[in-house]
Amino acid sequence: MRHYQKHYESLPYGSFDYEKDTPPVAAALLNKPQVPGAATNLAGIVHRAKAAVPRLSGKSDALIRSARGLLGVKYKWGGNNPKTGLDCSGLTKLIYGHVGVNLPRTARQQARVGQPVNINSLEPGDQVFFGVGKNGVHHTGIYLGNGQYLHAPKTGDVVKISNLSGRHDFAGARRHI
Repeated sequence: MRHYQKHYESLPYGSFDYEKDTPPVAAALLNKPQVPGAATNLAGIVHRAKAAVPRLSGKSDALIRSARGLLGVKYKWGGNNPKTGLDCSGLTKLIYGHVGVNLPRTARQQARVGQPVNINSLEPGDQVFFGVGKNGVHHTGIYLGNGQYLHAPKTGDVVKISNLSGRHDFAGARRHI
């Protein structure tokens, strides 16, 4: 069993807490500085970063917390269970389902549901879609704010956070909550 699976299974679903569930590497840096004053500096950076994140309410907050709780889960094509693996649309269907939004199974189907959102109006919790050309939408994720989204990218990878600026095939976004 991989560390992230053991960690995920030890948490009640959707209970990711930034303070308690800080990755071990960050905790080690905070507790054991490599250079004098490094922990203080890093703690200040973390404090400022947390202060810059907008406070979400209700369903958006629950959605983001649940999504972050799945970081590190392995990708599995057609997967819809965090214990065995998730694909992009399985991830979004699962997360939105926990806040009462019932999405269809595939990214292409999900791209037709909800309120359309312009890229300049994205808010944390919006669903983002990727894919252009004759094949259309083929990938989806959850917008977290600050130009970042959480997704299950591809075989051999894990649920992770990426920058929207790294994508050149943005196809749109939808708001469900």
